Amino acid sequence: MKFRYILLVLLMLMPVFVQAMSDKDIMEQVEYAIANEDWEVAEENYRIAVSENTEEAELFFWKHTANDTLFSSKMALILGDHYKRACNYNKAHVFYDELIKLQPDDIDALLACADLKAQSGKEKEALELYERVLSLDVNNLPANIFIGNYYYYYAEKERAEIEHSYSKLRVPTKMQYARYREHINDLVNSDYAKAKGYLQRVIALFPSFEVKKVLDKIRMVEMENAR
Repeated sequence: MKFRYILLVLLMLMPVFVQAMSDKDIMEQVEYAIANEDWEVAEENYRIAVSENTEEAELFFWKHTANDTLFSSKMALILGDHYKRACNYNKAHVFYDELIKLQPDDIDALLACADLKAQSGKEKEALELYERVLSLDVNNLPANIFIGNYYYYYAEKERAEIEHSYSKLRVPTKMQYARYREHINDLVNSDYAKAKGYLQRVIALFPSFEVKKVLDKIRMVEMENAR
């Protein structure tokens, strides 16, 4: 009876032992591949490790990140992508930020991080990253699209607020009208002008009907302001 009880306990614990050995084996394979600079195998096995035991894969990243910048950036990207797909944006931000530290001039890394910032509602941080992309590649399409739309959105928002405030004046004075026109003119020459510049570059790179519609709206605002 005692023997059967011990056997039952061992059988219950066996999956835990097997899992522990499996996790250890896969991380050893990653480490071996890194030591031999077999980056393709290292990446393949690390992806498996992340999907099977993310916590262990994270610990491996933090342990090795100071020693091998090249593969550390790959691990950071894999972990960031994993958490992004899982909608764990806080964790995703951690590893994308690490990715940028490791590869500050890598356009793909900057775009991945900027896209996550935009999805998470961190638009100003996304803007800064997309601007860094354009400092490396002025014709980068995603960066021009985001920045152009960013300035257009805030120009439209501010113009609506200016128009609303002015419409509340029953009988505007000449001074109030002049101030209203000045605010609109400043907006046309700042955010609208910026949006126009970026979106014109988008059109030159990719003939988008939607972007053309936005540019037509900006031209209408310019014409109204010029009256």
